[in-house]
Amino acid sequence: MPKNDQTASIDQSVDLTYAAISYVPKFYILAYADRSGNKQLDVDYGNEDPDHLPPTLSAFLNGHPAMAIYNGVVYLTHQTSGTDHSLWYMTFDGTNWSGDTQVPNVSLNESPGMAVFDGNLYVAHQGSDTTGTANTLWYTVTNGRGWSQDKNISGIQLNGSPAMVVFANTLHLFFRGIDGSTLWYTSTSDGKSWSPKSQVPGVSMANSPSAAVREGLLYVAYHNRDDASICYVTCDERDPSYWSSPSTVGGQASERPIADGSSPALYLDTITNHLMVAYPDASGFDVECSVAPSESVPSSMDPTVASVIYNSNLIQAYADCTGNQVLNVVYGDKQTTQTLPASLNGYPAMAVFDGLVHLTHKTSIGYSLWHMTYDGTNWSTNTLIPNVYLNESPGMAVFNGNLYLAHQGSDITSSANTLWYTVFDGKTWSQDTNISGVELNGSPAMAVFNNVLYLFFQGTDGSSLWYTTTSDGKSWSPQLQVPGVSMRNSPSAAVRDDTLYVAYHSKDAPSIWYLTYDADNEWNWSQPTFVRGPTTDLDHISDRCSPTLYEDNAGNLMVTYTSAQAYDLIVSVVPPEG
Repeated sequence: MPKNDQTASIDQSVDLTYAAISYVPKFYILAYADRSGNKQLDVDYGNEDPDHLPPTLSAFLNGHPAMAIYNGVVYLTHQTSGTDHSLWYMTFDGTNWSGDTQVPNVSLNESPGMAVFDGNLYVAHQGSDTTGTANTLWYTVTNGRGWSQDKNISGIQLNGSPAMVVFANTLHLFFRGIDGSTLWYTSTSDGKSWSPKSQVPGVSMANSPSAAVREGLLYVAYHNRDDASICYVTCDERDPSYWSSPSTVGGQASERPIADGSSPALYLDTITNHLMVAYPDASGFDVECSVAPSESVPSSMDPTVASVIYNSNLIQAYADCTGNQVLNVVYGDKQTTQTLPASLNGYPAMAVFDGLVHLTHKTSIGYSLWHMTYDGTNWSTNTLIPNVYLNESPGMAVFNGNLYLAHQGSDITSSANTLWYTVFDGKTWSQDTNISGVELNGSPAMAVFNNVLYLFFQGTDGSSLWYTTTSDGKSWSPQLQVPGVSMRNSPSAAVRDDTLYVAYHSKDAPSIWYLTYDADNEWNWSQPTFVRGPTTDLDHISDRCSPTLYEDNAGNLMVTYTSAQAYDLIVSVVPPEG
């Protein structure tokens, strides 16, 4: 029956769970058991013509099917509808389905899970009542010509059906624990030896999990045991030992809860790069919604947020994310937002100097630099800083009783990708001065550490992190590279507890990282550390955003950034508390 036939009745014994994949000739494919209870296999295609539906497949099943793309074709596996609990498979080449064929000597309860790893197709499953192996975990492998012997993964018991995914060059297998609510996994790097099982913390689930990878993040989705919501947890490939706290899928998933007895199915839409979840709602109708929505910040915008503490209150400034380039200021003590009579390209910089908040920004038209101040009540008039031109956003810091401002040169003066600075003594700005021998992309960041002014910037290769320093405010050191960093956009720097921190947006994934510096050894930079917390969830950092560090009133070092959906200014602690 068509998936949205509103006249169809639902047999409550049917597992309504979908198998879902993105397959370019058909956009996507959903496979599932017929809702009426006749156990027939139904398949829907993302681009099917409702007036020319594909023929019904001559296959019947218990539970739900599994799908994966292997050797250019879709493989579909399922448990037979008979009493022998055997495993069957068929293939689809974009036009035709093959006949349904039995996988020899494999018996299972529940449904299989599949993934392609190391050139082979793996199928994992729970053992079966017919072989006295219920609640044990097994797998079989095909190279496209034949199937291996079914093998047990010792020491593991499960409920429901497993889910498989390849993440960080390792095959991961997720399953619900024998207690009926916990989430566990095992993994293999060679396809033969499996790790001891590990629990994913904080999860209370029903039915079976689903897993997928998007932009360096591993997502595992599940039916929340406590309600009809769909939740997920994530893991970053550069810190695979850490799992995020569970998040709830919003949008349609919050408006149309998942059906009892069903599990969500994750798949990556290879056309839009959206991570999608497919599931049946309580009425049996299919729902497909995005788990990690695409970037909604306008492409013309840099949504980076400038942050300072002033009179014990947090002030944040940024360009309005609707694309009109208006300067917005948020006051933490008042929980209010003010629109200032200024427009900008990029993001502003702020620093507290001589009892005032100083805010500088590039104008929205041209390459000039502007300056205003805030006394706790009013903002001054926006004033042009003479003879300073810049491509990107400025960076500021107070050093030796003056306010230093660094910036990239500009196209208009044929000085793009070169580094410049000007100094404000409270009355006038100095002549703009070039720091010779230094080239950069993006915007610089400044911080004072051990009576030395540090200036950090992204290299012209678009991924490396470099810095130069001055102890007298005039003579600058040769540029030095910070090892082990692969970054996008611009860095941020701050000092806390006699430690210098530099944070950056990872080039490899939408995540924030930081490292620290030991002044006793100029080469003693720490290894990069992943900022844990909401930065791994749905609220991951916008593609075009850079993180901003600041120390709050409690002495915590904080990082603030704009999410990809531009609906929040989200703050995490660096390093994580506890």
